[in-house]
Amino acid sequence: MNKFMKKILIIITLACVGMFYSCKDKVEIPSGGFAWFDEGDILQKSNPSPTTVNVGQALLFVSTANDADVYTVWPGELGYDYTKRLLNDTLLDDTVNVVNKKNQGLALSLRSGEFRSQSYKYTKIGENTIYFVSRNITDGGREYKEVVDSAKITVIDTVAALFVPSGEDAGTYRFLPLAPAGAEYEVDGSIVTLFVSHSDDLSAVSIVIKAGRCTVTVDQGTVNETASGARWTGSLETNRTITVTSASGYTNTYTLTAEKGTAPIPSSEKEMLSFSVNGYTAEISGTAVNLEVPTALDITDVKPVFTLSDNAEVSVGGVTQTSNSTSVDLSAILTYTVKAADGSTVDYTVTTTTVDTKMTAFAFSNLNPVVKIDNIVGNVINITVFPGTDITTLIPSITMTKFAQASYTNGGQDVDIESGVTEIDFSAPVEISVYTDVDTVKYTVNVGF
Repeated sequence: MNKFMKKILIIITLACVGMFYSCKDKVEIPSGGFAWFDEGDILQKSNPSPTTVNVGQALLFVSTANDADVYTVWPGELGYDYTKRLLNDTLLDDTVNVVNKKNQGLALSLRSGEFRSQSYKYTKIGENTIYFVSRNITDGGREYKEVVDSAKITVIDTVAALFVPSGEDAGTYRFLPLAPAGAEYEVDGSIVTLFVSHSDDLSAVSIVIKAGRCTVTVDQGTVNETASGARWTGSLETNRTITVTSASGYTNTYTLTAEKGTAPIPSSEKEMLSFSVNGYTAEISGTAVNLEVPTALDITDVKPVFTLSDNAEVSVGGVTQTSNSTSVDLSAILTYTVKAADGSTVDYTVTTTTVDTKMTAFAFSNLNPVVKIDNIVGNVINITVFPGTDITTLIPSITMTKFAQASYTNGGQDVDIESGVTEIDFSAPVEISVYTDVDTVKYTVNVGF
């Protein structure tokens, strides 16, 4: 655990708060222990519990133990404030989990063998106190025993760039020379060079500038940004200094200069490099963009995320498209026209195919011979095994459609199933959920002799 974490042990006796719990005759004190990771580091876990994170950085809170009924985290902002947490004093329906309602905390659920929160992003700079709660509950919710861990996390904003930093939304950045007409620019580190013709007037240069959530100044004069970006007008007969300042005061400076008669040859690059919707990534082959998504995903009003060749732009039906910003209807085939800096274009055809969420085959692969059903029809699976088979330790092998995962209900909690690995007691009917991030299909499996 991070050295900044502080263990506080609290044993409290309260009524049920409506969270899932397992039945215990004796309430034991959980061991506690939590960490957090950048969402992209959740597999490697190379940087546990960073004490400084950026605004908008996706974090996952993770329990380092698994001996509690309920795990909850209060990140310290957006209403998730432990000091104001709400604990009901009446017994609620124990099938209803209300822990994710703001001051009632952010619930951790079992995924990939560990208890994790959903993705969380801080929205404001400053220091926050995080509280983690491991809670065991008696049968009926009449008694709790908790361990509360706390830690400090500082949120900063270091994204201070004139041009799009890695991972940022390209739609919030803009650098567009308007005058002299036809001017091009080139970026070399912190030097931005405007190329113009010999006859151009450098005393009345005009550029539209937009730099994310930052404040932009030119020679210490503020450029007031609007939704489309602010226009700076001035002389480039001498160099100018552009300063980009983040909300936390972090700054980067650029030198804006001009050269006459040396305009570079405009690029002819016009490639669509990537295309995705709601995290589902398309395969690009030549100019064909093939996207597959779950059937339940509404594709009539989506904002695709895409990347293009440097200095290229894209449009659909003459309407300029901005990554992660412009809405389109992908229920029909669309043509994306990518335009290079030299004006040449190429058309990409985006075709979207929907995939139903379902189980297609089921087997007990640990039996000899294997018992299986190769074609699942309906949502009830009746499967017969040989007499004398120990049905309390069966291992299902589940075949599902693309994007789908499987889980089953055990003791009031959803537990992920690793096909061909997870051991399940089938002495009673087992409810198996086949799900994606947008839908769930439930199956009941009955095992008999």
